[in-house]
Amino acid sequence: RLRAHLVLLVPLMLTLSWTRSFVSSRGSMELRRREMLAASAGLPGVLLPAASNAQVPDWQGAYEDPDHPGCKREVRVEGMKVTIEAAEGKPGCGNGEKERPWSVSGKLSLAAYNEMILDMRPRGGPERLIAIWESNGIRFPPGNFEGKWIKKATLP
Repeated sequence: RLRAHLVLLVPLMLTLSWTRSFVSSRGSMELRRREMLAASAGLPGVLLPAASNAQVPDWQGAYEDPDHPGCKREVRVEGMKVTIEAAEGKPGCGNGEKERPWSVSGKLSLAAYNEMILDMRPRGGPERLIAIWESNGIRFPPGNFEGKWIKKATLP
């Protein structure tokens, strides 16, 4: 009976100690689901090839939207929750144009850390718009919100 309990407890203890080493100073996980699965299976230190060189994007930051130059584009992340605060101007902002603030919320995808799912209904869009992290910014799919925002600064 004791042996059965040890068989269950040892992998759990190893998993907890192993995952602690992957938590950054900001408290966000820097490992992928595959490593977590390997750890929970009692295989600490095992990295599967597809996940070994993958990075979790640093979504939080200030962005430049080429379609709306000078307009506010800020992405804030708290846990899995995402909030975008922005402003709209025609054609841009900062040159005396009338600016209209807007915001939307969403979440990071559990299926792929390089995706976020946004509720764009406050902007007249879909309930589930999937934006993708692409090298140095956020790519929005074809449609009303099509385009790419380039990250220009990290926010605290």
